[in-house]
Amino acid sequence: MGIANLLLGAVLLLFGRRLYWLFVGIVGFLLGAEIAAVTLAEQGQMVVILVAVAAGVIGAVLAILLQRAAFALAGLLAGGFLGFEISQAAGWEDWAALVAIVLGVIGCIAAIKLTDWAIIALSALAGAAAIAEELPTTGAVSSLLFLVLLVFGMAFQGSRLKRTQPSPYRT
Repeated sequence: MGIANLLLGAVLLLFGRRLYWLFVGIVGFLLGAEIAAVTLAEQGQMVVILVAVAAGVIGAVLAILLQRAAFALAGLLAGGFLGFEISQAAGWEDWAALVAIVLGVIGCIAAIKLTDWAIIALSALAGAAAIAEELPTTGAVSSLLFLVLLVFGMAFQGSRLKRTQPSPYRT
C-alpha cells in the first residue's frame, strides 16, 4: 500500500484535527487494512482493500453523523492502529490484538477527556506511524524519524489551534 499509506499518513499528521471525520475514515482504513492483511491474507489483495475501504467509509460516515461518538471512535481506532504497529515493530505478533485493544481504550478515553489535544496527538501518532512504516529505515533511525514526525505533526496542528474558537467536537 506504500504510496497510499504515505499520503494518508501525511494527511493525518498535518490535518487530523481540522478534518476529524477524514481522520476517523483514514485510521479506520489503515487499521482495517492491517487487520485484513493479517487475518485475510489468503483471500487476496482485493479482499484486503475492500475491508479497508469499508472500515474507512463506516468510520467517516459515523464521524459525520455522530460527532461526539466519532471522536471517541477516532481515539479507539488510532490507539488500536498504534498498538498494532508497536506490536509488529516489537515482534509481539502473539500480543498484537491485546496491545491494540489496550491502546485503543486508552486512546478512546484520552479523546473524550482531552478533546482538541487528544485528536492532535492521536492523528499525529497515527500519521507518523503510517509514514515511518513505509520508509526504508530500521532501528534507531526509524524510531528517530517517527519521533521527529510526531513532534512536527503535533506542533503544526497545535499552531493552528485557535483558543478563541470553540472546539467543533463539543455539543
